[in-house]
Amino acid sequence: GRVKITKNVRILGKLDGLGEPLTTITGGDWTFYSPLPVDSAPPGNDGPLIVVRNLRFDGATGTPLHFAHAGGLEVGGCVATNVVPQNAAITWSQGDSLPFQAGIVIGNRLVHPKGGLKGAITGTVLIENNRLEMINDHPEETAGYGVLADWTTGAEITIRDNEIERTSRNGIEVLDNELDDKGKGAIRIQSNKIATDNAGIAYPNKYGPNGIVVGWYFDTRGGGDFSRNSRAVITGNRIEARGEDSIGLLLYANDLVATCNDIIMAGGRGARGVVQTGSRGFFANNRVRGRANYALFCYPFEALTATANTFAWTELGEFTGIT
Repeated sequence: GRVKITKNVRILGKLDGLGEPLTTITGGDWTFYSPLPVDSAPPGNDGPLIVVRNLRFDGATGTPLHFAHAGGLEVGGCVATNVVPQNAAITWSQGDSLPFQAGIVIGNRLVHPKGGLKGAITGTVLIENNRLEMINDHPEETAGYGVLADWTTGAEITIRDNEIERTSRNGIEVLDNELDDKGKGAIRIQSNKIATDNAGIAYPNKYGPNGIVVGWYFDTRGGGDFSRNSRAVITGNRIEARGEDSIGLLLYANDLVATCNDIIMAGGRGARGVVQTGSRGFFANNRVRGRANYALFCYPFEALTATANTFAWTELGEFTGIT
């Protein structure tokens, strides 16, 4: 079944002596779900304030935590295991629907995949100290995510100190998140530990499975528009990118900052450590190690021009490029 959240709520579980959740919720189809008033239109008001902490979810279908409508959100100390992929209302090259799996979904990507609905997710969004184990039997056919946060409006997003294992698409994806009319909105992705699966799905492109994907992909013009683009800081993350075409950091925006990230590449011939398509980015004290096609790769993509980026104090002493 499904718990629908439409009002302000705090849902809190208990912890054992080691800080692990004792409270377990088994099964469910989008187990905790905050729906939009209408899936096809922007909401008239901000959504509920939601806190979910210290729960273990086992065997949910699609995702155990799906927040399509919230005026503020906090998810912390939760564990997700044995998530069963389901067909999402998203078409892909191999069929009418995309097999999908995620630990936490924020935004209307699943219920209105044609585009973002303004005001669906607003306010402060904090995702911290969760453990998301995203193993599936067919990673080459499943779009597997740890944290998926697309199409928010004026949201102050912080994703920190999470452990994300075996994702077959993106460990953390934060795309097309827009400033509100007052210029409010920011993104901070900090101190997460991410390890991708060894193989991944070629959707929406062949590159993957990837560690962290940030910026503007559905409408790349937003990544170069100072009035729309939520500034992003990506710092202190550890990423293991294990696929043949994996990317550690895949970035689609101007004016972002990436510092002190440790990216480990597993030797894929098409793999790349950091890919920057935006401009005026600042990259400092990052380390890329292991083996891949490139450690750093700047290349324009659609409206993004990949110019005037700064790379400083990059540690490549343990990296081998493939020629």
